[in-house]
Amino acid sequence: KQYFGIQSGGNVLLNNVGQMLEDTLLNLPNSFGGVEIDTYTIMPDHVHFIIAIDNLDIEPVFALRRKNTEAVKTAYTIGNVVRAFKSKTAVKYISGVKNGVYKPFRKRIWQRNYYEHIIRDIDDYQRICKYIEENPFL
Repeated sequence: KQYFGIQSGGNVLLNNVGQMLEDTLLNLPNSFGGVEIDTYTIMPDHVHFIIAIDNLDIEPVFALRRKNTEAVKTAYTIGNVVRAFKSKTAVKYISGVKNGVYKPFRKRIWQRNYYEHIIRDIDDYQRICKYIEENPFL
């Protein structure tokens, strides 16, 4: 479903949902130290982005386990960041539906999984950036 905007003349015109996704995506580094959103594009029905994670220069995060209060060290992963993005946007979208701002949806907003690829070198990076940047025009 094209919840995030429309494609017009090779460009994507984001609607209020698409703008909410963009704002949430660009604010992820505020929740995850050492995380940077590199190149991204929001299409009418999906999103592409590159996440750069530098866990070396940050203090470990301490999380509380649900069953006890023992603090455990955790490092950010792609899964943590994508899960947070999907969760934050889903909560905002559901709130918008309840307030009559966004269109209702069936079953779920996001698919269960996502495609990930570890960028290994500059050629790989440039190829993926080109794909993301040109995606609205394909």
